[in-house]
Parts: sequence; structure tokens; C-alpha cells
Amino acid sequence: MGHQEQGQTLRETWALQGFEVESVEIEESTDRGGRPAVKLVRLHDVRGVHVCPQCGKRHREGLFEESMERRWRDRSLETYVVLTPLRIACCGGTRVEQMPWEVPGHR
Repeated sequence: MGHQEQGQTLRETWALQGFEVESVEIEESTDRGGRPAVKLVRLHDVRGVHVCPQCGKRHREGLFEESMERRWRDRSLETYVVLTPLRIACCGGTRVEQMPWEVPGHR
């Protein structure tokens, strides 16, 4: 399966409308604890809309990209979705945008 086909399959499986799959990598464990290798699915946001996690307001523009990428784990597999979210100006300060698959308040 080619990279584009794999990306399309992942978008359909996880309902990632508005995101493009940049790459799929395998990250080997660096510790000796026997942790298995994990799959990293790196995404690029092409939605053009960013949602405040506090009030839910939608913004067309972000202020800047966060300095560190974030990972969200798929519950059933050793797979992580990786993305660098944007900061938005809302609710009297700056907030890290909420992703569509996030449960509010969950880390």
C-alpha cells in the first residue's frame, strides 16, 4: 500500500476530515523495559478553523504554532496521532486549540 493510499485509509478510519497524513513512522523503544515499538502518524491541519477549548468559539487564524508537538494515543493500538497545535487568542488570553477527537479536560 502506497503512502497516499495509507493516508487515505487512516483519514477514513479515524474520521480525520481536515487533516492530511504527512508521514507514518515506527518509533523503536529506547529503554530496556520491553516496551514495544509504536506507530506515529504525523498529521498536518488543513481545516482553516481553530476551536477554543474553553468557550468553543471558532477562529480562522491562530497566533503561532506551539513549540512542542502533542501525541494522542489510539486506545486499541500502539499508535499515536502526532500534531503541533496552534495557540489562539480567546477568553482573555491565549489557549491551545482543541482537536476534534479530544475530550475536553482529558489529558
